Parts: sequence; C-alpha cells; structure tokens
Amino acid sequence: MDNNIFETHEIFLTPLSPIHIGCGHDLVATDYYVLPDKLDNKPTGNGAVYFFDKSNVELSDKQRNDLLYLTRSQSEKMLLKLYRFVLDNYETFEPYTKAILKADKLFFEKYNSVLNNPSVENKLEVLRCCYINKSGLEQPYIPGSSLKGAIKTALLDRKNGGATIKDNSMNYELEKRLLGGTFDKSPMSLVKVSDLMPFDDKVYSKIIQVQQGKNDAIPSFIEVINQARYRSFHGTITFTIDVKKDIKKPFSDTKDFSKCMLDFYEPRISNIVSSKTSEMKGYTRKWYDMLHDLLKRFEPKFENGTAFLTRIGRYQGVDSITFPLGKDKIPKVSCYSNESVNQNYNSDLKVMNMPLGLALVEIDPKENDKALDEFCTKVRDMENGFNYSKKRTKILKERG
Repeated sequence: MDNNIFETHEIFLTPLSPIHIGCGHDLVATDYYVLPDKLDNKPTGNGAVYFFDKSNVELSDKQRNDLLYLTRSQSEKMLLKLYRFVLDNYETFEPYTKAILKADKLFFEKYNSVLNNPSVENKLEVLRCCYINKSGLEQPYIPGSSLKGAIKTALLDRKNGGATIKDNSMNYELEKRLLGGTFDKSPMSLVKVSDLMPFDDKVYSKIIQVQQGKNDAIPSFIEVINQARYRSFHGTITFTIDVKKDIKKPFSDTKDFSKCMLDFYEPRISNIVSSKTSEMKGYTRKWYDMLHDLLKRFEPKFENGTAFLTRIGRYQGVDSITFPLGKDKIPKVSCYSNESVNQNYNSDLKVMNMPLGLALVEIDPKENDKALDEFCTKVRDMENGFNYSKKRTKILKERG
C-alpha cells in the first residue's frame, strides 16, 4: 500500500535454520509431559511435548491427596516424583494443553533418563520462544523488533564506511554519529516492521539441545522455530517516504534496502555455508549443500531487490549490536558471535555446526517460488516426521 506519506510492503519469512527468539519464560518438567511420537503407528524416536496450564487443571480427590503427599516430602527425589506424577496422570492434563512441541531424540532420551534414573543430572528446563495463542494453542511468532534489529545492524555497517574512531565512545554515541541521530531522530524511526505471525495453524516449534562455544560447555535445551517451513511467517514493513528535513532517509527505495541487507548478511551466511561444508556429514552436509544451491538460484531475486537474507534471534538482533574497537581503531559492526553454536540434531545424532537464526525474506511475492519450495520439501523429507496437525486437532476436539 502506497500513499504520499508511507509505503507498505508485505513480507514473507522462511526459516532456513532453527530460530530461537527468547521470551524470558522457561519450562520446567512439571509444566509438561513427553510422550513417544508416532507416525503411521510407527515410533519416530522423537517425542511429543505437551505443555499444559497447571492453574486450571481439575484433579480428582485421590490425585490431589497424592500430590499433597509428594510436595510435603523433603526428599531429594521429590522433583523426580513430581515429574513422574505428571506423566502418570497425563490424560488428566491433556485437555489443558497450551502448546504441542516436537522433542528431538536427545531431549526425549534425557527426559526418560531423568524420570527413570535418579542419579542422572536433573536438567529438564527449556528456554521458550516468543509465542502467541492462536486458534486455541500457542504457536511461535517473530517479533518485529527482531527483524528491525537485524536491519539496524546492516544499516550501521553500511554507514560505518571504514571511518576511523579516535575515542572509545559509547555505542549510542557511535550510533548517533553514524546515523545522524538516535530514537526519534534516527533514520530507523522511518522504518516500521510488524510482528511476523504464523501463516497458518500448521506452524510449530521443537526442542533441541545446543552448546555454545567449546565442546566442554554446558549444553542446554531451547525451543526453536522449525527450519524449512515455506513462507511460514507473514508481516509488513513500512517506510516513511515523506521525510522530515532533520532526519536522513535510511534507504532510497526497497531495492536499496534489500541491497543493504544483502551486503551485510549474504557474505557472512555464504561464508558459513562454504567454510563448514567440508566438515559435515549425513543430514548436515545435505542441508548445507541444498542451502548453497538455494542461494545460487535466488540470485536474480536478490539482485532485483525482491528478497534478502538475514539472521535473527538469539545471538542476533538489536541487543547484540556491538562496536568492538580493533587495533586499527575502526568500529566493526557485528550481529552475532563468530563462535559457532553446536547443535545436536536427532536425524543422525552427530554434533554439527548448524547456525541458528538464518532466514530468507521475500518482499511482495506474486507467485510460488519453486526453488524455495523444493528446498523446504527436501529438508522436511530428511527429517523424522511429526504430525502436528493431527495432535492439534485431537486436543481441540477433546476440549469441545
């Protein structure tokens, strides 16, 4: 939609790799239970996590008495017994399900190990993604601030232009110097990004294990938006075209905007793909090869400004913009750490360096994109299936 003041464009985002955008809410094992996942009545090796609303659950007298007895115990095994209580009574909690998540094999095995072996370290916390309640169940979404933070990073990098910094100014002072102003005086105030909502009720998330940095770092479990779901998030981006004289226009048009994003993210993402391919095997190698092919096939759209690459979520975005001063005193804008995030993936149980947060964004797409659709289909075909729609329908039907 265009008028004399604003220019608004539809954008569709496809996650190329898992995305985690935290909401500050952690799940503990009394918030959920995990059941074996099946597809066509055959176990997949993964689990299905059912996160429920504890505040509204109606327990029977016996269940209430059992729960009170457990909570009065001072035993170190009390938490494990509470976990077991939730799992043993899952049919009571099922109608109060708030979200259904896919659990990779590592998390499913950890869950069963903790419940069946008290000596296993009790670490079943899960860092949640941002979510909304849509059509009765929670689904992940992408806050507009995440994408806007990525845009700001690319713009700062462009404006930097190799200028020498003679002092150790604070970030906001550097931002003011590079962009000509902050807050309402910043060129970024002329760019509005809506929240990107799940396109339909088939969009779901999963729990994976990640380990940042060195191999001996403590791994953790996080909820991520599943990768390779075709145009799974939809929103808008609006540019103010009637610019006040005291604010510099950040981009001349959408093609210039896309070029700015590509200039920053494309070489970094391409470098990740090219540098890691030789180290990978199995599922990971195939994913990198297919991503490399996709980027080649998308070059015409990158060039005409109708698509761009970005990286969002944890270790990215507006909060992680840094200006480390090197020996040459030149501020270097970075949107994520150079250290890889090791992710254990369930398909072949091999540790791999799959970067989190990679996404492809299309601007005002008019028709289906065959290359992107094929990439998403091939990645899904390599994964163990997860019939989210069937599980969702069952829960909503039980609620009546």
